[in-house]
Amino acid sequence: MGGVKNGTSNELTPGCVRRVDLNGDKDITKDDLYYYGDTDPHFNFGLNLGMSYKNFDFSVFFQGVGQQYNVRNGQMGCAFWSGWTNTNGYFMDNTWYPGDPDGYHAANTDAKFPLISRNGSRNNWNYKNYNDINVINMWYARCKQLQVGYSLPKNWLAHTPLQKVRVWLSGENLFDISNVKDGYDPEAAAKMGTYNGVDIFASSVSFGLDVTF
Repeated sequence: MGGVKNGTSNELTPGCVRRVDLNGDKDITKDDLYYYGDTDPHFNFGLNLGMSYKNFDFSVFFQGVGQQYNVRNGQMGCAFWSGWTNTNGYFMDNTWYPGDPDGYHAANTDAKFPLISRNGSRNNWNYKNYNDINVINMWYARCKQLQVGYSLPKNWLAHTPLQKVRVWLSGENLFDISNVKDGYDPEAAAKMGTYNGVDIFASSVSFGLDVTF
C-alpha cells in the first residue's frame, strides 16, 4: 500500500485517492493497473490560412496536437511535493477539504483533486504515484504566427525608383486553445521544478517594412 497502512500515522484519511480493485482479488496491486495512454503526441495538425483584399493581406498559421497524455512531476507537480518549494496556485480551492470547525473555510468535498497533505506518504499516494485523476490530455491548438500587411498603392510609387513598399505587423505564439489548465504551456515538459526549470514559450510582436526596387 505504499507506506499508507492502516493503524500507522501515515494511514489514508477522508479525501485521499480511492483505488479500484479491477481484477477482484480483494487487494490493490500492480495487477490492477490499466493502460490509460502514452506521452507521444497523436493527431498532429497544422492549418495555414491566407487572404488578401485590395492592398491588404492577412495570413495565420495554427499548429496543434489532438491527443497527448502527461502527468506533471517535479517540485511544481503538486502541492507540497517538497516541503521547501512553492506551490502552484492552480491547486487553490481545487483540492478536497472537509471544512474547519470555526467556519473560516468552507468544505470542498467535490473537489477536482484529492487531499493535499504535509504527510509525505499520503501526498505520494494522492499525487506522486500515478492516478488517472492526475493525467492530463494535453491537446492544444496554438496560433504560431499571425501577420497583417498593407502594400502602398502603385500610383503612389510611380515617380520613385520603388516597385513595392509593404508594411506589416506580425505576432508569434499569440494565443492557444488548450485543455491544460494548470498555467503551464501545453508544449512544456512534464517535469517542472527547482532542478528542472519551467519551460516558457514567449509571445512576440514585430513590425516590418519590405521595400522592392
